[in-house]
Amino acid sequence: MGTWLRVTNLKNRRTAFVRVNDRGPIVDGRIVDLSFAAARRLGLAGVGTVRLEAVRDGDTELAQGLMAQLQLPTPMPIEALVR
Repeated sequence: MGTWLRVTNLKNRRTAFVRVNDRGPIVDGRIVDLSFAAARRLGLAGVGTVRLEAVRDGDTELAQGLMAQLQLPTPMPIEALVR
């Protein structure tokens, strides 16, 4: 729980980062159920085909994409703090 995933809609290549927060209920034929907001961001209406990628420690590309989606401020370089 708490794992972040990059979900990509294979039809239109839109992506969204989502956090896994529960395990069910499990529906046959589905790997993941998305929130309404995540599905809308991906352009999905109903069932679709997506690619899932886990955001792992040390994966800077995925981490930067996640931070951009969350609109987290970029850390200030230490040089800017020391004058």
